[in-house]
Amino acid sequence: MMRQFFNPNTQFLASIAVVGALVPATLPAQAAPIPTTTTTMQNHTLNYGLVSFATSASRKVANDQINASLSKTVQNKSSAEAQNQIATTLNQAMAIARKYPQVQVTSGNQATYPQYDKNQKIIGWTGNAALNLKSTDTVAASKLIADLQAFMTMDNLDFTVSDAKRKEVEQALMADASRNFQQQAAALLPAWGAQSYQLVNVEFNQGNDYYPRARAMPMMAMAKMETTVADQEFQAGDTNITVTVNGTVQLVR
Repeated sequence: MMRQFFNPNTQFLASIAVVGALVPATLPAQAAPIPTTTTTMQNHTLNYGLVSFATSASRKVANDQINASLSKTVQNKSSAEAQNQIATTLNQAMAIARKYPQVQVTSGNQATYPQYDKNQKIIGWTGNAALNLKSTDTVAASKLIADLQAFMTMDNLDFTVSDAKRKEVEQALMADASRNFQQQAAALLPAWGAQSYQLVNVEFNQGNDYYPRARAMPMMAMAKMETTVADQEFQAGDTNITVTVNGTVQLVR
């Protein structure tokens, strides 16, 4: 019996049985998903020969829109009276503004708040209101600003490119930047040993570089001005508008 136990055939069968017993225990690990060679090759194909870069096109454009903010501040013992003073000022300003239909005038911030003494007791009220105006007619805007400065304070004045002009310029620059992008892509082909390219994606971005513009005078200086303010001649300045193209191409060899 002992010899049968050590028989090579018996040992072989026992080994087979052990392996067979271990197989079920290893099945779950073998059942885990394994990426196929096809998937790996597809990923390499999709990411093969991709080059990303950016080009841009710029143009210096004369500012054609004037923007200004004017305000009025009053003080009164009564909150209601302060509000009435502000309302009267705004009504007067809007009546004058209607004489200049070329200028767009909108109401700005408006507020009434209390003044306190050292004992935190209300001793008066301050009212404040603002008007914002913009126009591509600088002559009309200058006259309106001069009229309003007779009883309001100019807080800010600057120049920008109007929306209509900006849109026109940006459309032209998008075409220029696109041509620059294509030329750059073609110029890269010899360096990479490619025959042609395919566009993968492209994105447009706009930006501005502002040049010096007119600004409002300090309030202390304006307080010394005469009641009648002369029309002003402005230097509108320029704005550099830029369109940038960011994109990716796939080189074809």
